[in-house]
Amino acid sequence: RRITQFATIVLPSGGAVNPTQSSKRCKRKNVNDQNPRDDDVDRFLVYNTHAELFCGITDRLRVFADIFEHSREQSRTNTVYQAIMGDLNTLAHSIARLGGAYCRDRLRWRTLGLTEPEWLMRNVLWWTEVDGPVNKRVLEAGQFDEAKDSVVREIVNPGFYDPFDVYHDVTLTNYRSLFQGKLDWVLLLNLAHKRKRMINVHLRDSDHRGLVVHARLVRDRDEQVHRGNVRRIVRQTTTSRTLDYMWGSLIIAIMSSFLLLLFASRKGYIEI
Repeated sequence: RRITQFATIVLPSGGAVNPTQSSKRCKRKNVNDQNPRDDDVDRFLVYNTHAELFCGITDRLRVFADIFEHSREQSRTNTVYQAIMGDLNTLAHSIARLGGAYCRDRLRWRTLGLTEPEWLMRNVLWWTEVDGPVNKRVLEAGQFDEAKDSVVREIVNPGFYDPFDVYHDVTLTNYRSLFQGKLDWVLLLNLAHKRKRMINVHLRDSDHRGLVVHARLVRDRDEQVHRGNVRRIVRQTTTSRTLDYMWGSLIIAIMSSFLLLLFASRKGYIEI
């Protein structure tokens, strides 16, 4: 049973889908789709997505599962060029973990050490169809039962990737910079990005920064191309995070050594 409503609008050159969550928050709901039937053009499908804010990571996993399953259905009708764009409200990290209104499941603490976008990159986007019909990483998170819930089978990435950095490309900064994260996404399927940039960087026009991507159609559907994109982006993010940790650890070590020397000198243990 889907949590996401798909309202399809037929366009001359393809289709646009607006998935919005049901009025009952965090509850799945059946929907009926109207699928575009124009086979004479390159069909381009955009998911204009706004995920629920007050349900936690588990709810957003259901949204991803619904969109991925719908995406596969559309690919079978020759709609191969697709994009997921919008505010996915991936904020279950940092000080938001302390608020039960935003993090309402066990993943609130099980993802400690990673931001929600990083966790989704490694456990959702990383798992593609060549890895198996069941997303074992999501299954191991302990929120779904393989026998009872179809989410672990539906949340297998058909080939989407986000060209932006899931850690450093921050789209929302709040509470005097005590909280920040990548809440907005541009996920591409059979589209290769050529350039990307962020707009509204100083947050003057909105509380979110905008993401702009210039992309081209990829005629040959190559799974290895997608996996290469995802692995490269994950590797870049992991490397940059590692450098951040190294610099942070070095600064902490220097400050700790200075405070220790200062304490020892005041106690007369050493002379400086």
